[in-house]
Amino acid sequence: MGLAVFAHWAGNTLISVSFLSLVEAIGEASCFFIYSVIALISFILLYFFLPETKGLPLEQVPKLLSGPWRRHNGDKYTRFE
Repeated sequence: MGLAVFAHWAGNTLISVSFLSLVEAIGEASCFFIYSVIALISFILLYFFLPETKGLPLEQVPKLLSGPWRRHNGDKYTRFE
């Protein structure tokens, strides 16, 4: 949980520090385009590499997230062995 909060605050700091200088350098539209591309790439990576935990008992979630895994058949996840 602490790592997630740190990553969230680090991302917020990065955006806050870079926004005004980026707007001055390339303009508002280009700045928001860059941020939207980063968000889209993040969404795609999370969609394909974060396993679905809906319907799993709480005891199985740490086991699923403890090692490398990959998407299989579009809706089921299998671990690398």
